[in-house]
Amino acid sequence: MNTHESRGTMRFILCCALAVAALGCTKSEDDASNGDTQPASSSIEGFFVKAAPSGAKTLSATKVSAKVGQTVTFQARIGGRATPFVENRAIMVVIDSSLKACDPDEGCAHPWDYCCETQEALTANTATVQFLGDDGKPMKVSLKGNNGLAELEWVTVVGEVAVKDEAGTLVINAKNVFVGKG
Repeated sequence: MNTHESRGTMRFILCCALAVAALGCTKSEDDASNGDTQPASSSIEGFFVKAAPSGAKTLSATKVSAKVGQTVTFQARIGGRATPFVENRAIMVVIDSSLKACDPDEGCAHPWDYCCETQEALTANTATVQFLGDDGKPMKVSLKGNNGLAELEWVTVVGEVAVKDEAGTLVINAKNVFVGKG
């Protein structure tokens, strides 16, 4: 793994940790004993909509103006990391659609990792989107493949800003997601 990939991986881990910390995630004795991997709420299906929400901005424009607690609507693509989906958690990384996916000839292992971009461009143009269960924590389900979610797929997200910080971290609690180019 090159230095650029290593920094990107560490940033992704930090973003996920910040998202969990911001939600006040603590493990109860019940959580520790049952090993449950089912979603906290009845289904993730309720997050997905059949039509693209209107008024979507670019992700980069959303990052500039977003404030914690505000509802935002933006269009992006899934990517920005080698693994944009968190296994067994309803969390994904999205990237502004203005950035071009990298060509394997540019030395990137996966087009969706955008390793041909600088770390500054990635920070300015990525966000973490999480789907919360009834307990206020990310649902215990993998998003990859769910409702057509895949690397480089277009999504329009309506959600509430949970975290926005000086380092460029933006975490969105999804309310509705349209899969496809809207």
